[in-house]
Amino acid sequence: MSKKLLALLIAGALFLNPIVGVWAAVKNGSSCKKIGATATAKQKTYVCVKEKKKSVWRPKAMPVATPKPSSLPTPAPSPTETPAPTPTPTPSTTPNVNPVDLERLTLGSNISYRLNNGVLERRSDLGLFFSTDSRDQSSFSTIRAKAFDEITKIKGNQSYANTKFDWDIRTNFPTLIEKYNVQRLKEAAAAFDALFQSPITINVLLATEKDVEYVSSRSQFFSDSVDQLKRLGTLSEKNGQAWITGGGGYYTREGRTEGKVFLGTTSWASASVFYPEWIQVASHEYFHVVQQYFQFPNVREYDSDFNQKVPQHFREGSANFIGYALSSTNLGWYSDAMDVSLIRYWRGTGQGINSKTEADMISLLRFTESRNDPRAFELGYPIGAIFWEWVVGTYGYDKFTALMREFGRSPSFNESTTKILGMGKEELYKNSAPYLLSVFNRAINN
Repeated sequence: MSKKLLALLIAGALFLNPIVGVWAAVKNGSSCKKIGATATAKQKTYVCVKEKKKSVWRPKAMPVATPKPSSLPTPAPSPTETPAPTPTPTPSTTPNVNPVDLERLTLGSNISYRLNNGVLERRSDLGLFFSTDSRDQSSFSTIRAKAFDEITKIKGNQSYANTKFDWDIRTNFPTLIEKYNVQRLKEAAAAFDALFQSPITINVLLATEKDVEYVSSRSQFFSDSVDQLKRLGTLSEKNGQAWITGGGGYYTREGRTEGKVFLGTTSWASASVFYPEWIQVASHEYFHVVQQYFQFPNVREYDSDFNQKVPQHFREGSANFIGYALSSTNLGWYSDAMDVSLIRYWRGTGQGINSKTEADMISLLRFTESRNDPRAFELGYPIGAIFWEWVVGTYGYDKFTALMREFGRSPSFNESTTKILGMGKEELYKNSAPYLLSVFNRAINN
C-alpha cells in the first residue's frame, strides 16, 4: 500500500474525530477509547492507535513500521466523485492503524452498500467505504468458513454452456442496478451450469413500477409479477427507502418448460437506498430455478404435500444461504450479511418465540418446515439459511446437491435425508442445533 493511500485512509478516519482539547491524562502509552481520535498535550499531538489488543495514545511524530502493500484496504470515491490530489506523507507522521478497525461494522445496524464503477463497497462504522475485509478466517466459525469456501469453489466457474438467457430489461430499470444484477445472474449460471443435464432457457425480466401494463400483457411467465410491481408504485422517492423484489422457478407455461427470473425495483432506486438484502436477490432467485429444475415434474409448489417433500426452510432458506454466499466478495461480508438477515427477520417476526436452547432450535426448524403460518414462512428465510449453511459446512456441497435432487424423487423430506445423509430429519435437526444456537447467541440472545 502506498504512503499516499495510507494518508488518505487516516485523513478519512480523523475527519470523523476532530482534535480535542488538552487532556491531562493524555501521554505516550496511556489508554484511549476511539481509534483514530487525536488529542494535544504539552504542545504535542497524540493519535489513538491499536497496539495488540489495547488502544493507546502515541505521539503523531513517532516513527512506525510501514504496512505491507496488501495490508490496508482501499476506500474509493462514489461513482460521481473525483478524488482530490493526495499529499505525500513522510513515514514519521503516519500512525499505525489496524485496517480491521477502519472496516469495522456493528451488527446491530443495517448494512449499507454502494456501487462504485460497478464494484460493490460496504460502509464501515467510521463512514468509510471498502471493497475488502481484513479479518482473518479464524475470526469466524469453522462451519461458516467451510460453507462459504464450498460455494466459493463453484463460484470460480466461468462459462454456462447449458444455459441460455432470454433477456427483457425495461428501459426504466436503473442502469447501475441492472448491470450489478445481470452480473450476479451470469455468475450464478456459471456456478450451477454443470448441474443441468440438458440445455435450459431462462427468461429474465427486469422491470419497474412503470411497467405494470407492459408486464400484464406480455406473458404468463411473468403474470404473477404484476402485483409486486404495483406495490413498488406505492413507494415514495421522498421516503428514500426502496427494495428489490423478485421471483424465480422452472415451469411449464404456454407449452414451454423453461426457467424464469423476475427482478423488480423502483425506477428511481439506487444502491444507497436499498435494504441490505438487495445484494443477494438475483442469486437467490436464480437458485429457485435450480431447485425446481430438480423437483420438476414430480413436485409442484402448489401441491398440498409440497412442504412434506420440500420444507419451506429449504425453499427460501437455502436460497438465502446460496444468495449471500455467491454475492459476498469475502467471508467477512458473507458472515455479517447472514447475521444481519437473522437480526432483521427476528425483529420483525420472531418476537415472543423461544430461542435460548438447543430444543428451541429444533422447534424452530420444525416450525419453518411449512409456509402455512405467515411467521413460519418469514422465519424460514434466515433460519433455513443457517441450517443449510450448516449442512454444507458439515457434509459438503456435493451432498447438498444430492439431497436437492432427492427432493424430486422421495415422498418426504425425512426419507430424502435418510437416503442421502443416513439419518432422519429429527436426528439431522438435533445435530445442527448447537450450531444454530451459537449463531442465535451471537446475533439475538446477547
